[in-house]
Amino acid sequence: MSRLKGSGLRHIWLGLRAHGERAAAQLPPRLHSYLAEDAEISVAEWYPEDDAIEMLRAWARLEGLAHPAGYGQIGRGAAQADVSTIYRSLLREGDPVASVRKIPVFWSSYQDTGRLLVQVQGDAGGTLTLTDQGSPTREMCAVFQGYVCQVLDLAGARDVEVAKESCRVDAAPSCFWRFKFRAPN
Repeated sequence: MSRLKGSGLRHIWLGLRAHGERAAAQLPPRLHSYLAEDAEISVAEWYPEDDAIEMLRAWARLEGLAHPAGYGQIGRGAAQADVSTIYRSLLREGDPVASVRKIPVFWSSYQDTGRLLVQVQGDAGGTLTLTDQGSPTREMCAVFQGYVCQVLDLAGARDVEVAKESCRVDAAPSCFWRFKFRAPN
């Protein structure tokens, strides 16, 4: 069973809690304990990724973001929060290539399964390959894609494009993205 770090789940959990009673109606009963008044998410603990995925889907429905672009928006928000707080040192402002090379550090900080390989080609593009991820879903792939876009944007890249070319959900051996951007001036 794959797990997600509490620091990654907490954002989703807080979003759900903001919806009060409506949140419980979106979750299966086995997850209602996350919404209990005394419930807490420890940023240092690991939680079942399947729980996180169900909570993500519920929150996206409540926010009107239950579509690929919406999940990408969630990923962008997560990246924005990360690089403005705990992972600030991983962003290389003005250097998108160095920043995208740090994305595997972000991945392993949140996921206990999966190997992420970044290959940079030239100074304005490359590929991301994710293998051995325990619970691949289209939603989490879209969140990740948005995350990558935001990291590149925050590093100063312009005209960022990240396109998914294959997915384990579709029986591919790995999830694979190509990215390109224009370097900052």
